[in-house]
Amino acid sequence: MSTQVQYRRGTEAQNNSFVGALAEITVDTTNKTLRVHDGATAGGSNIATVAYVDAEIGNIQANAISFTTTSMSIPAGGGNIIANVAGTVTMTVASDAVGIGTAPTDGQLTVAGNKSASSWTTNGIALRLPGATYTDSSTSTSGTAASNHINAIGLSTLAATNGGVTTTDAASLYIAGPPAAGSNMTITNPYALQIAAGNFITAGNIFAASNNTSNIGSSSSKFSNIFGVTVNATYADLAEYYTADEQYAPGTVVCFGGAKEITQSTHNHDTAIAGVISTNPAYLMNVDLQDGLPVALQGRVPCRVRGIIAKGDRLVSSDIPGVAERLDMARYQPGCIIGKALEAHDSAGEGQIEVVVGRV
Repeated sequence: MSTQVQYRRGTEAQNNSFVGALAEITVDTTNKTLRVHDGATAGGSNIATVAYVDAEIGNIQANAISFTTTSMSIPAGGGNIIANVAGTVTMTVASDAVGIGTAPTDGQLTVAGNKSASSWTTNGIALRLPGATYTDSSTSTSGTAASNHINAIGLSTLAATNGGVTTTDAASLYIAGPPAAGSNMTITNPYALQIAAGNFITAGNIFAASNNTSNIGSSSSKFSNIFGVTVNATYADLAEYYTADEQYAPGTVVCFGGAKEITQSTHNHDTAIAGVISTNPAYLMNVDLQDGLPVALQGRVPCRVRGIIAKGDRLVSSDIPGVAERLDMARYQPGCIIGKALEAHDSAGEGQIEVVVGRV
């Protein structure tokens, strides 16, 4: 090892072009630093001073790392970690929560802020979990592995600190609603949740938020087959759509005939009886028929009647259009029975009672 140490001095420019001998030390009079040379590289290597370090890596501070308008900082001891991109706070990490685009709120992960995108895809705008390949290594040989859930929400527990607390609704996943159309935007099909392909499976129940407010499918978006064990309905009749020559009110007695498939009855004890116009069918068939009316074929429905009727009487058409009356056995013919009365009618005039259609 050489015991000779040589010293030279010069400006920064002179040092930058100087190669020097191996282990030669020069003084940079411009930056007031020392340089060590290797005999091959022009400029050598700086031996840093505090001033030089501050000048070269001044963006590294005790509580922050920054470059122009982007930084990662801890403003206070034991405080949050804040990521600032282009002068805007983009992420805040607290002791038990993370905020993206905003400071974290009550949630452990809070994502907020507006976003502009030139190309929107099904990959997601606000939250994106890209597709990936996950390899099962739980079985040493070929066999059946346990259930694999790619993205999972674990079973949580809600507890209260003070006294007994009852919460009305609790959900592991809550969606406030479908996206709303903003300025210059029209949404053809706004969905709160969309599954593009595959099956949906649940071991629990599916509930409506309140009675008689939600549908399964629609007139333009139908399910193919519905499989089940039992169907419970509020209403009580089986009805089918038929084309009618006029619009008839619920409870009207109709028969086959007229300019279309059905018309209101006008003859006493008519054998062409079709049924009664349904008020609220429990099961409705042939719904795609244009200009149709629902005719109750089986079950209980309100029906227009006249005359004295006792509970259980068989009903037939009368000569008053669309109105039923009690069967006169002397005029009975097969096919003339509408159904049986569930209620009594005590007036000689017209009224409305519940009848069971299809009971002869």
